[in-house]
Amino acid sequence: MLLYDRKRAFLARWIYLGAFVTVIFVVLTRIEAVTEVVRSKEILPQGWTLRFVEESLTGDSMLFYLPVICTFPYASSFVDEFKSGITRFTLTRVSRRKYLWSKVWTVSLSGGVILVIGALAVMIAFNVVFLPLEEGASLPPLTAKIIGTYIQLALRYFCLGALGSTVGLWISALINNRYMSFMAPFMAEYLLIIFYERYFSWCRILYPKEWLSPSEHWPGDSWGVLLWLLCMTLFLGWRFVETGKRRLDCA
Repeated sequence: MLLYDRKRAFLARWIYLGAFVTVIFVVLTRIEAVTEVVRSKEILPQGWTLRFVEESLTGDSMLFYLPVICTFPYASSFVDEFKSGITRFTLTRVSRRKYLWSKVWTVSLSGGVILVIGALAVMIAFNVVFLPLEEGASLPPLTAKIIGTYIQLALRYFCLGALGSTVGLWISALINNRYMSFMAPFMAEYLLIIFYERYFSWCRILYPKEWLSPSEHWPGDSWGVLLWLLCMTLFLGWRFVETGKRRLDCA
């Protein structure tokens, strides 16, 4: 991973954006439930916060939000540098292979990190607001019951962000259009949902809802989903490298 890639991809503003925008988006999608709890002022049943956080972060609205936000940090970097001419100067110092794989690792990591930061911000905000309202809420039960769930959610979010941003990187290089780096992950997810629900209901491994909220059919449960997402990310990263080589040859 090249130093300038790391510096540009992991700017502080993306951390703030991931946290702020994700919290606002989740609150807006669950505004009725939040308003009802705040107005009622009743004691919530034990475990309510955990269920509410999990439902909020795995809802249908997140399916179309995550592929968009994960592309913001760096998914358009290859096309931007290629069109501006920066790539020619960079390749005088590093090999094409190192340059292209640096893009894959940086884009995938930045896409995963921005989703994890957003998910952690939602978890913290909702626990601070709602956990004190639960009946018999205390730290030891909280630690025992929800830390594992939150870790699995964060890992799935990271893998989904890595996959989505890599899709944007590859398609934008294939078409040589920076705007496709933001649109392609959303379009791909939308098409996969339609194909599964209308035509290929037997193909669960290509159903984005299963990636976000795995059913009992997955081998290894949530860990099987993580492995599958990582494999797809590596495959698409390799496809980008091959596409990038052809793009640079034609320059």
